[in-house]
Amino acid sequence: MDRAKGKFNADYSIVDAHKLFCKTYFDIDKTLYREIVSEINAEMMRLAVEDAIRLHLPNAGYLSVVKYRPKVLDEEGRLMTERLKLDYQACWKLWHEQYPGKTRAEISKIKDKELVYITNLHTDGYRMHFNWDKDSIRLKCKSGYMFKPSRDNSRSIKTAIENGADYFEKIKL
Repeated sequence: MDRAKGKFNADYSIVDAHKLFCKTYFDIDKTLYREIVSEINAEMMRLAVEDAIRLHLPNAGYLSVVKYRPKVLDEEGRLMTERLKLDYQACWKLWHEQYPGKTRAEISKIKDKELVYITNLHTDGYRMHFNWDKDSIRLKCKSGYMFKPSRDNSRSIKTAIENGADYFEKIKL
């Protein structure tokens, strides 16, 4: 059975890149090519995440990890909870203490439970994410392109922060 089309589909794949490489330079085994590309990508992500380096991608802009402080208070000083992420582990721990003897399914049906939000106190309220700076690219419709890091790369930011990594703050001019 064939798989359905995904949400984000690439026009070109690693198979196409391998064919172009073999045509342009020299013939190389697909497996070896895939290993080389994987190692290069892993090292680039390591440099961006662990060493906080802004990577220059020729003719494709810059890739880096940046930190920003989300706006969580409105003009009147009230907390905008819709902008905060839930701490599900802390929520479930609290709910099991508040509703002892109930199953997860029963707790899920309870309305207006107390919620615990992620405060990012360990980063002084900052959040971090990958940023692809496309301003230097000479390309039409560049806003239609996006960078979506793999789950492992997104999680590696957390590990790097725990190991003392610090990133440049993203500011809007």
